[in-house]
Amino acid sequence: MTGVSDLVSARLGLIGLGPAPTASSGHAQLMLTTNFGRTFSDIGPRTDQLTEPDSIFFLDRQHGWFATFSILNLAENVYRTSNGGRTWQAFAAPGHNQAAGSADYLQFLTPADGWLVDVVANAPAEELFRTTDGGSTWRLVATLNGQRPHGVGTLPALGMIRFEPGGMTGWLSNNLFGSPLYRTTDGGRSWRQVHLRAPSGAAFGPPAVFGRTLAEPVTVGAGGTASLRIYISRDDGETWSLASTLQNAASRSCSGPLPTSFPGQAVAWAAAFRDSHVVVYRTTSQGKSWTPLATPAPASRQFCGPDQIEAVGAGRAWLTTPGPYGSNAPRIYATTTAGHTWQRITLIRPAT
Repeated sequence: MTGVSDLVSARLGLIGLGPAPTASSGHAQLMLTTNFGRTFSDIGPRTDQLTEPDSIFFLDRQHGWFATFSILNLAENVYRTSNGGRTWQAFAAPGHNQAAGSADYLQFLTPADGWLVDVVANAPAEELFRTTDGGSTWRLVATLNGQRPHGVGTLPALGMIRFEPGGMTGWLSNNLFGSPLYRTTDGGRSWRQVHLRAPSGAAFGPPAVFGRTLAEPVTVGAGGTASLRIYISRDDGETWSLASTLQNAASRSCSGPLPTSFPGQAVAWAAAFRDSHVVVYRTTSQGKSWTPLATPAPASRQFCGPDQIEAVGAGRAWLTTPGPYGSNAPRIYATTTAGHTWQRITLIRPAT
């Protein structure tokens, strides 16, 4: 099975499931937990055969979106619910190809205002779209490569894009090639580099936003022995200062930034591969001190690091790591004890 996840609150989480890479049947399904992963129910829309989950985004318990990708015709659909999954509406959406690393990412600021980022990693190419009607229609805002119609902006690099409330200020980060962090103040049409005093080649994660205060995770030494730095801005990204350094967080890392999560201004989580183990780090002091926490996640010879850490406070988090070599199925672990114990989330696909 393939899978994506979205952790919404201290109890509410969603996981999208798809068929195995070699399957000749099966379709994307959306699973909901209201008890932090102990049990799940299928709330998803009826999707076509041989579709994969691409992205999940829920604003709250009622308003959510689920993007799926068709292996057969490369079509992308976005499904929308406004009643917690009891009913869904389906809309055609801009898509990507089937190459490794290609995907889309959803973000909604309100039930009407949202963003879709399509990434084609092997081109490389990327397109940013916006909707103001809840996903019924999408307008191209900016593109990295390809034709650029009149009025469409230019993306500076391949990366993850996230917008602040209001939709004018946004950030482009998570670039696989060590490019800088970028900022837009016109809704994504134009971008400028953010000047941080970070070492050359550092990998930037998506900043966490708390009003005018931002926390920016920066991985130094990505791809090898890596350290994690946290930079803080208190003027909406105009100026930055180094607040924390976690030395030798990873003994081997993937080429991108270490996964991080900031559920509060003082609380942060990070995940890494260190000394042949998957390790989670947690701070409740804005990085002044970090606690290393062991996890039961296995690490194969090809393993270079966890995929994602999602936290909803100082005590609860989901950790996602790659599945067995050659499999697209991730492993997900949950903690309700501030990372001191972890429980594997095991999903059994309902009969269809």
